[in-house]
Amino acid sequence: MNKILMVSMFFPPTFGGASVQSLRLAKELIKQGCQVEFLSDNATKPTIYNDQYDGVVVTRLKTYSENLHSKIRELIFSIKLIKFLLFRPDLKIVHFHAIRGLELLTFPIIRLMGKKVILKLTLVGVDDPMAFKSRKLLSPFFMWGLRSANHMIAISEELQQRSYQAGFDDQVVKKIFNGFDEENFFIPDPELKKSLREKLTIPATAPVFLSVGKVEHRKGYDLLLQAFADIQKSMPEATLVIVGPDNVESNSYYVSLSAFIAKQQLKNIHFVGRQYNVHEFTKAADYFLFCSRQEGFGTVMIEAMACGLPTAAMNIQGVTEDIITDHRIGTINYSHNPAEFAQQTLNLIQTAKQADIQAAVKTLSDKFSISNIAKSYIHLYRQLSDHQQ
Repeated sequence: MNKILMVSMFFPPTFGGASVQSLRLAKELIKQGCQVEFLSDNATKPTIYNDQYDGVVVTRLKTYSENLHSKIRELIFSIKLIKFLLFRPDLKIVHFHAIRGLELLTFPIIRLMGKKVILKLTLVGVDDPMAFKSRKLLSPFFMWGLRSANHMIAISEELQQRSYQAGFDDQVVKKIFNGFDEENFFIPDPELKKSLREKLTIPATAPVFLSVGKVEHRKGYDLLLQAFADIQKSMPEATLVIVGPDNVESNSYYVSLSAFIAKQQLKNIHFVGRQYNVHEFTKAADYFLFCSRQEGFGTVMIEAMACGLPTAAMNIQGVTEDIITDHRIGTINYSHNPAEFAQQTLNLIQTAKQADIQAAVKTLSDKFSISNIAKSYIHLYRQLSDHQQ
């Protein structure tokens, strides 16, 4: 199979949902015999060639700006990407993750080089075809670039439907879910859960609820806290752990959440900030809550359920129903009413049985394990490689 270049604006140690998922996929692809390396944006830091991170080769390009929304930064990255590929004829497949916009203009040029282009769509309303089509000034250029992609990967039904709405068919658009890492996300035995709670200073006997994601309005933590206030009325010892960056006083949204906690006199709520061991928090918890307003997929839900956590989620059209399909381990709230969400959560807790949860996790693993997801990509890569010959 041909060598694959994965292009991701962010790459660890700078973390984002798309970068974590792309690295997870790359490591599994390498394990299954593929040759994969990365290209990323290194902002104001020097360009670094052939860096190594967690066993994966990455080239980091200096783009002279820390401003995530800078079009100049996007343009510099795109130009340097083309220059990089000119000197790498061995890289035949270029797989983009979470693009910003101007990278689309490189697609026709990359195709002229005789390479194949794959674009993974990651967030509804941000990097899907309808989102690019709605951008007034650059829309014609973005659509021209999109039409040069060999395939677009929709990680949810909503992203797939938005691609169809923009005029692309199922020959171009392929639906492949995100996957979870089976080595880190699994049902822990009681001793492991106990030791993780000691390590993470989580109460040993309290029912622990977990939520994961950046502290921002899109993640719906205001709804979550309203619901948790009702949950605590039935479960006074309940503890809520929120893992994710931006729990700082300069974040007005976080300040409003803190004010709500103080006003309602809520207890046992812990914002623990960015963590690089999310899998440990997940295995240490008992239940998972998801109140996000907008996502491309929602990988944290499959990670939680893979660890055996009964999961309650507020519905995101075309996203949540792809993930929570088994009522034995998950429930979906369609009203977005915190009180109803809280009641559904309590009902799930009362009805969840360990034997049923284990059976549900087995089904979940067959569908979402990264080893199986990687096989879908390998099949796609091989098709593209065959067409090059």
